[in-house]
Amino acid sequence: MAIEWKKDYETGEPKVDSQHRKLFECINHLERLIQTGSPSRADLDRLFNFLGMYVQSHFSYEELCMFQRHCPVAQKNREAHQKFTESYRAFLERYQRCGPHLPLLKELHQAAEAWLVQHICKVDTHLRACVASR
Repeated sequence: MAIEWKKDYETGEPKVDSQHRKLFECINHLERLIQTGSPSRADLDRLFNFLGMYVQSHFSYEELCMFQRHCPVAQKNREAHQKFTESYRAFLERYQRCGPHLPLLKELHQAAEAWLVQHICKVDTHLRACVASR
């Protein structure tokens, strides 16, 4: 089932929220690819490339926003990003070894979806108060 963006996920920082929406779209796209039963290697390569670039650019930008606004969860956010990056790299290595193996893709989808919603709700939304106070 596709995950939908909710107003509750907003951080108050438009660029961060826009990037989060793109990640939601990516995770939903992964779900649609899985539902085909035999996603193409090219489609999955693009998805993994997007995630790799996203991890670098979005995490860096969001961490900078939290640092500049003295967000109380900035360090916790950075640590969570490091863990997700490690997890992404492990999935990427498995994908490169196994190819478009459905159980692996389903595992990635579940992990990314759970992390995304939990992380935004429990960590990223703390930025909202910091943005509002400036």
